[in-house]
Amino acid sequence: REHPYPSCANQTVTCWEQSRTKGAGPPSLPVHCAACSRASGRRGGGRGDKGNMVIAVRGDVLVVPPFECAWLSEKNQACQALGEAGEGWFTFEAKGSNDVTLILNSRAGLGNKRIQPTRSRLQRQRIQANEAEGHECYTVIIGSHCNSRLVIERNAKIVHAVAGIRSSDSMFIAYWLSFNRGSISVGYGKKLGQNLLTQWQDAEPYTNIRSLGFSTWDKYVCYKRIQGHSGPALSLDLTLPLAGGRLRAECTGNGEGKAASSARHVRSSGSNSGSGDCGDDRGGRPRSLQHLCVDKVSEGLTVDTCVRILCLAEDLLPDTDALFQRALDALCRNFVRVVEERPEEARLLSEACLEDILQRDRLDSVSEAWLFAFLVSWGGHAVGRVEKLLPLIRFPQMSRQELERVQASALHGESAVLATLVGEAMETHGHESGQEEGGQGLFDACEVAAGAARSFLVNKERMIELHQHRDPFALSRRQPRQHPDTKELLYVSDGDTHGLLFYLGTNGHRSAFVNPSLTRVVETSTSAPHGRFTQPGSITSRQHVQTSYFDPQFDMRTGRKESWWQVDIGRRRRLQCNHYTLRHDSSSDFVRNWELRGSVDGKEWHVLRKHENDKTVSKPFQLASWPVNPNPNCRHGPRKHESQSNNSNNNNNKFRLFRIVLTGPNASKMTTHRLCMCWFELYGYLEESPF
Repeated sequence: REHPYPSCANQTVTCWEQSRTKGAGPPSLPVHCAACSRASGRRGGGRGDKGNMVIAVRGDVLVVPPFECAWLSEKNQACQALGEAGEGWFTFEAKGSNDVTLILNSRAGLGNKRIQPTRSRLQRQRIQANEAEGHECYTVIIGSHCNSRLVIERNAKIVHAVAGIRSSDSMFIAYWLSFNRGSISVGYGKKLGQNLLTQWQDAEPYTNIRSLGFSTWDKYVCYKRIQGHSGPALSLDLTLPLAGGRLRAECTGNGEGKAASSARHVRSSGSNSGSGDCGDDRGGRPRSLQHLCVDKVSEGLTVDTCVRILCLAEDLLPDTDALFQRALDALCRNFVRVVEERPEEARLLSEACLEDILQRDRLDSVSEAWLFAFLVSWGGHAVGRVEKLLPLIRFPQMSRQELERVQASALHGESAVLATLVGEAMETHGHESGQEEGGQGLFDACEVAAGAARSFLVNKERMIELHQHRDPFALSRRQPRQHPDTKELLYVSDGDTHGLLFYLGTNGHRSAFVNPSLTRVVETSTSAPHGRFTQPGSITSRQHVQTSYFDPQFDMRTGRKESWWQVDIGRRRRLQCNHYTLRHDSSSDFVRNWELRGSVDGKEWHVLRKHENDKTVSKPFQLASWPVNPNPNCRHGPRKHESQSNNSNNNNNKFRLFRIVLTGPNASKMTTHRLCMCWFELYGYLEESPF
């Protein structure tokens, strides 16, 4: 029988039977089906469902759900410049399967979401009423029409379209947007005018644009590194090169497109995009000798040659900008090997190159203490040469012992900047230890710890408040670095397709999903013997099993009975977990007291998240998600020698095995020690080694 709500993933007979009603009209919704509740617009109980359709900040990422919009506060300098001078430009990074939407509006928060197309008389009447009230709006959509084009709308009417410009769902892409008295320019990259995608000039420009909104259509879109700039914006310039073909090649492969517009002055990058290795991004013409030389030299980038090629490209800038960036990326990917195998060449790096390297969030390094030692060696113990780059060292990520060694160094007594930075890091360590001694522990502060490096907040009015710091690197110092090859698995919403198990089940999003337990990509186990309703592999199948539970087993190490379920992601993989999701089965034995634990060897376990009398799960088949403590320090099992700190090396937070352990009675009055769950997913930073 057909399910009454096709969007519901819980296609079970129970869901159908409990939703039938007599008489005409749609069937009533089952109380237990959280998926049906979301499909009909009803809110399910618990933190997981409430967080699904609201604007959220995950660490330093803004997650915008379908049909919502977050607005830059009018206090922002760029928004003030929009209202006063009629010009301003913005930079941001976005990731989404389609409809990366930017709204230039006369009032921030008007409607709180993207204006719908004019398909009905009522919608047209609303737009006419807004125009009569002086409402002015431009909308820029990257990946519109099923991720096939870039569209510019004027009060919900399409006035300009460029085919072939698409958004990316696999990686963040940096974009810039410029508005100058009715002239809208869009490009990708971090510099104004770089990699121009399109330009459009309104014949009758709106003059009251005051704010910028970040929105989407029917899918989640993630934004980060949002910055507004109050400097002069870009005007219509027919001499600027276009880069649409290059963006299509990076995101979706080569393709051709055509531009269409209702305005007279139009520039677009989709008119004649070239394809193939011999064409550039300005119409398929033969590439220059310079581009061919850059490609040939880039093929010779190795650990032995990257520093010399980098220095050569730096001397010939700006003509060798592409080669310079490739050499710099190669150096950051193999920075530890270069420093250890060729220390003399590493000390020849210029101050500008080293500054670019230390600013990166993704860098091959042993630890922050190792980077500090290299910086001192590079500067030759000269205070003036080193002091400018000291704010780029992330001292809060060092252990207390490492900070004490920095304090004992001669440079600490000579540099006031270093003394201030070390004092700031000591205060951070003191705050964390104070939380633990005060009884709250690090588990109750997971939400704060997971978003410690936030550069903005979103208030109840959907306004984005950017943090203004005198030190531009204050927030980045609180964020651990990741290796360039690390895969970020970002939690977006409950039941999404961005988690670890879905990633492994699709072979890195390259094929259809297959249960990774069946293909032996991961190994699952449980405390109870296998049975009809005890199938550990079903938890990773992404199917909604009606009855799935695990009975307790006596644990010799803890001296008590514990029910648990475990997944082993493989000996070549390590995950630094920052979120996890579980789903209850159809029973009423809701979990109340449990822990998420992580381990490398299966002997020593770290508590990543502890729940005590947690009533989040209150409905059958409910999905719920929680942030995870980034610096676990509570251990179960035989104790080994204590490491220097959890912050000294990120490997202390990366695990191979993850286990859900029931530590107390559930909500049932009969089977109080039975762990019931039918879905599990992990998020965070994944490292895969070839061996």
